[in-house]
Amino acid sequence: MADINKKKYDCFNVYSKDNKYSFFHIDIHDEVCFYRKLFEHFFNEEKLLRYAENNFHLKFTPNRVSYTKLYKDLRLFIDYKNLSENVDLTSFEQTIERILRDELEIENKNGTNYIRIDKFGKVGEYIFSQILSEYFKLDCIIPKIKLTTSYNMSIFGIDTLFYSTKNNIIFFGESKLSKSIKNGVELIKKSLKEYENQIKNEFLLTLSNRMINCNKTFLSIFQKHIDECIDFEEFVKCTNLRTIGVPIFIAHGCDNKNLDIEQIFDELSKLPNKTICNLETKYYSISLPIINKDKLMVYFTKEMQNKEELYKNAR
Repeated sequence: MADINKKKYDCFNVYSKDNKYSFFHIDIHDEVCFYRKLFEHFFNEEKLLRYAENNFHLKFTPNRVSYTKLYKDLRLFIDYKNLSENVDLTSFEQTIERILRDELEIENKNGTNYIRIDKFGKVGEYIFSQILSEYFKLDCIIPKIKLTTSYNMSIFGIDTLFYSTKNNIIFFGESKLSKSIKNGVELIKKSLKEYENQIKNEFLLTLSNRMINCNKTFLSIFQKHIDECIDFEEFVKCTNLRTIGVPIFIAHGCDNKNLDIEQIFDELSKLPNKTICNLETKYYSISLPIINKDKLMVYFTKEMQNKEELYKNAR
């Protein structure tokens, strides 16, 4: 593993090379406890509350208000199948259709195959946000889960929106939760084809929306320009923004008996890194091996429902 760095971070061994990172949980070779430890790390009360309130200095206090907030926010992560949205599988191009057949449930109605949109991606976006905040020390502009208006609504637009005060970089993040690193890379490549338009829409739909309570530090720097600029291009000129960041996160299945970090990095290297909006564009690729996507989804759903009941009764 020449030129690959290894760093201990909490319960992870983080491997890195050329802005590519992979977070290996220290118990990944013990599948019995792996899902439990991963869930406990990301979904403890303090982290969930901090994310929901967009305050990473917040301390959890066990009282009625805190448990009520936790109960309401946790429900947004649970995949309610009876409320799911179905999409005609033939509406996707051939490569993506093949991947979606592998990743998602298929239902045949009157001779047409439909896929049930995977709402569990919200969990991947939440874990992604935790890593950007805790490991990369970036400031969350707005938790995207706060823009969800129903339990099974997909979060629109860019998956994560962060800012680095130190480097004056806005980060527009994209995430996938997939059965394999290869599937994740292909789905990300599809998303990045329209990413410049996505970023422009993010400025109009999120940053320019006065009803959305964005990070106060970010607003203290950019509010005047957000109010005065009609689109992202004008915003870039007025703020002299030179660089944007595109962090990419793939939580993916793997063979936990034969984890190959070089193979993971080889797959991440296939991601495009084109310039966006004529700005210097810094890409960061982040991998989180999760052994088996289906097993993780079953375990996380069960534990979230248990916590949901716990918070309800603790009130």
